[in-house]
Parts: sequence; structure tokens; C-alpha cells
Amino acid sequence: MRFMKRKFAVAFLCLLVSAALTWKLFDEAERTKATVTVLRVTERVEAGTRITDAMLRQAEIGAYGIGDGALTDGAQAVGKYAAADLFPEDTLTAEKFIELDQIADNFVQKARQDHKTAVSIALKGVSASLSGKLKKGDVVSALVFVDQSGTGAQKGYVRSYPELQYLEVAAVANSKAEEIAAGPEAPQQDQTAAKSAGDAAIPASVTFIADESQAVSLVEAENIGNIHLVFRGRGQYGQELLARFEAERAARAANTAQAARAVFSGLEDGAEVFGFVSAADIDVSGRVDMAAD
Repeated sequence: MRFMKRKFAVAFLCLLVSAALTWKLFDEAERTKATVTVLRVTERVEAGTRITDAMLRQAEIGAYGIGDGALTDGAQAVGKYAAADLFPEDTLTAEKFIELDQIADNFVQKARQDHKTAVSIALKGVSASLSGKLKKGDVVSALVFVDQSGTGAQKGYVRSYPELQYLEVAAVANSKAEEIAAGPEAPQQDQTAAKSAGDAAIPASVTFIADESQAVSLVEAENIGNIHLVFRGRGQYGQELLARFEAERAARAANTAQAARAVFSGLEDGAEVFGFVSAADIDVSGRVDMAAD
């Protein structure tokens, strides 16, 4: 009798295990069949790229293995920046994007993404840096005061460079090359500590994200006079000003190249114009190579 009871108990347990396994396999199969709509990029996007709606697409994939963090709406990513390289097969999550203020922290990556470089200039006074209120990510203009007192002239003059009307600040540093940021003043303690904190907060140099012509002009401006920065914008507004300015520069460059090609379109290679410039000295961008002679 005991033997029969044990056999019955073992059979009952086997039935329970079989039922549990069957339910588990059925559940897994149903989850595998289920689909979910996720957000993906249409093509590879490099780190630091600002995301636009045209870069995104929705894809319907199996729900199995997809966590709750997957993005489903383009509005969740548009306007942000890629934290790393994104690929078409990637399922996008919030961790793969960063905000504007975060991308500004890595100006080397941002400069590379924009095919630009970074250049630093020294500031010769607190007022030149907006009295220490300058922050990374700000958009400013650069003016230079040229002092002519040593040349016999009665006064100097202010020079404005067209290419330096809008520049993005990548970093602000003090005299010890320590990066600083504008913000609320710390509570004063003793005079020595207050003086030390005050010295550390005084900007001595500014690093800009710039293209080649802007970098050349900044270096020239630093060496012919005193550079003063003029605030233009901060945050999204500053970026809009910068984008508009760069679009206008690109349009002017394209028009200049087109005009140059039109002038030389009827000339054969080697034909001289104005006695010193030949058609062979014009490259595809419309620039004149004066070193050709």
C-alpha cells in the first residue's frame, strides 16, 4: 500500500513539473511571437552628432529581450546628441543620447564632429571675459583693440573680423590652466581663502571651437592687440545663432567659388588673367593659389 502511495506521489509531482514546463514553453513562444515598435537610426550616426527627425525611423521587432528603456517616439531623441556611434541595427535607449551642455564638456569630440579644431587665446583683463560670467557653450563675438600710442598716433582703434562674429566657447581657464565655470559665489570664509578662490575664478584664457580661418584670425588678433569678447547667446538660442552664421558663411563661400568658376570657365589652362593669375591657379573651391607663380 505504501508503495502505491509513493508511486502516486511521484506521478503527481511529474505531472506538476510537466505542466509547469509546458506553461513556461507556451509563455516563451507567445512572447517570441509578440512584436513592439522601437526607434532606430536610418544610417550610421557618429558620436556628438545632433539628432534630427530625418535620421530616425520606427521598426517593428520581436518584443522578446527588449527592455522597458527602448525609445519608441522620435520626439524622445530629436535635438539631443549621440553619446556614441549609432548603427541602424541598434535599438535606441535614453542612455545613448546626451544633452547640449554635456556635449560641450568634450569639445575635442565636438570639434572633430564639426570638422573643426580648437584654439585658445589669452585674455588681458577681467572685462575682456564678460567680467568672469563667460561659460562653456556660450556664443560670443571677438573684437580686438589695437593700441597705436607707440606709433605716434593719438589713439588706437577697434578691429572687427567678419569670421569672428559668432564663436562657440569650448572652455574657460584661469592662470593655472584650471577650467572654471561661472556660477554663484561661494560664501566667504577668511581673507586668504577668499582671495585664493577669487584668483581661481578669474578667467585668463578661453578656448574656442573654430575652423582654420577663424583660428588664424584669433591668433592674429591676440598678437596685435587686446581681445574683448561680446556675448551673443547661450543654450539653444546661442546654437541657433551659430548655425545661422555658419550657413551664411557657407553660402557666401559657395557664391564666391561659383563666381570664380564663371570668370575662368572660358579660359584654357595657362591663360593669364590680369597678367598674373591663370585658370590653372583656381582650385575646385574657387580659391586662387597665389603661390603658383
